[in-house]
Amino acid sequence: TFESLWDGDGKDIYKMVLSPAFATDSTMVATLRDKSNRYAYRSTDAGTTWTQLGDPGSMHTAVIADGAIVVLEVGSQDGYGVAKVYDEAENDFVEIEGADLEERPLRFGRDGLFANPAGSLCLAYYEGGLEEKKIGLRDP
Repeated sequence: TFESLWDGDGKDIYKMVLSPAFATDSTMVATLRDKSNRYAYRSTDAGTTWTQLGDPGSMHTAVIADGAIVVLEVGSQDGYGVAKVYDEAENDFVEIEGADLEERPLRFGRDGLFANPAGSLCLAYYEGGLEEKKIGLRDP
């Protein structure tokens, strides 16, 4: 039997990911949406409580890589976007140095952004192919 943990603050839950170290850190990240914005939320207690991360924006998907929360934020309807990492001190997402994606439209959603445990990001593009970027995520 399934048990309700969270109502998403009345928003649609778009995507949810578990930390690669979920068994020890109980961290989950969810992207949510309403009629005008998208949001990122984090739980560090396996989904019992949730905290909104940063300001609402256009986050389409999120991953947890090398202990950092990374979102793909799309700025317009044309599909161009930028990868951002969550900065605890700023309580907001900041652009990842060297991950400016303005030159190519990204395939966003469930399959546009991947992370491996070593901390590199893989980005999927509309026109095909994957690109890997080795980025120091812990130092935005």
